[in-house]
Amino acid sequence: MLSKSQIARLRARLDGIPTEHVATRRDLALEYTRRFPRNVSSWKALAHALVGLGLYSEARVALRRLERLTRDKDPYAVHVRWGQYYYALGDLKRSEHWYRKAAEATPAALVFLGGVVARQGRLAEARRYHRKATRAPEDERLARDEAYYNLGLTFRAQRRYREALANFDRAIELDPDYSLALMMRDDVQSALKIEVPEEREKHWRQMLDALGGSRFATCHEYVRAFVKRYPERSDGWVVFADVFAGFARYDDAIESLRKAERLARSENRQKSPDEFFAGQWGDLYRMKKDFRRAELALRRAVALQPDAKNLADLARVLVDQGQLTEAHRLLQRALRLGPDVPSGAYYQLGLIARARGQYNEALKHLDAAIRISPEYPIAHVARQDVRAAIKQKASS
Repeated sequence: MLSKSQIARLRARLDGIPTEHVATRRDLALEYTRRFPRNVSSWKALAHALVGLGLYSEARVALRRLERLTRDKDPYAVHVRWGQYYYALGDLKRSEHWYRKAAEATPAALVFLGGVVARQGRLAEARRYHRKATRAPEDERLARDEAYYNLGLTFRAQRRYREALANFDRAIELDPDYSLALMMRDDVQSALKIEVPEEREKHWRQMLDALGGSRFATCHEYVRAFVKRYPERSDGWVVFADVFAGFARYDDAIESLRKAERLARSENRQKSPDEFFAGQWGDLYRMKKDFRRAELALRRAVALQPDAKNLADLARVLVDQGQLTEAHRLLQRALRLGPDVPSGAYYQLGLIARARGQYNEALKHLDAAIRISPEYPIAHVARQDVRAAIKQKASS
């Protein structure tokens, strides 16, 4: 039986590791579950980290152990972690089921419930859950700032920019360092004062710059004007589909991409658009977390053009599903094709090596990804995690 001071020290050490440092948290949680096999905090941390690493079979074992230890004493913790597990796997219906059960235990889970409902494109329903979360009683588990942020996202997706702005402002009041809310606020402010240039090339360039910076509201205003001016150009509708997918407006995204594909077949192109659109459908379905359809589309892209980019894109959706062995094989194949290997291929190899605890190998691949794309935020985070895991291992 652990003393209260031992539990406090254990929890403090786990809490001192950023949640996105999943390898470091995995290793520490594994050590603690071996030393203190009945400690609930260790199993919570382990389950969360294993999901983050894509080790779903191991995560399921940890979750079952957590269920047995809590015996309904903390249903919120168990239900939320099952929701996270199924969300990561792309099983949004089961994820929603578990988040609903968690919300029955405490309103803090309404933030998670709203998020998974929004990901399914049910924005008005998601807004109701987030609004309830903003008004829920105080609870240390309630991320009220995140509720306001998510509420702002639903308004942004439907071009209700003033309402989006008010909610982003509220999230920032609660957490002045909320970087995502700050970024979304800038995006909405930009969308409100946008001036569309007359010159087509300048219009196109500004639109793509906004899309590349994930400023979807700004891009939305540019692309609406673009397809109105040039309705027969397929490339505008491709961008429109990307924007709608970024808003989780998947029905609109699918309609736009179908229109783009129809137009592309009537355009005078040097090569068939089939491979390009197979990749676009794969990206759309991956954002939708429909990994089965994403995988089918990307396998078609690889069959049509087995280049490094298509191989890396297919490997990414396999990593999403925890199919690390096949993903690794595809990425090694991509590396053998020559010098034009995308940074994403090295990043995915780094993630696979990190999940397997092969930290020196992971570091090598993540360094390569960052050399190719110095501004690669998630690769920097993964590299920080690997370095921390190596340091922790050396000190243990």
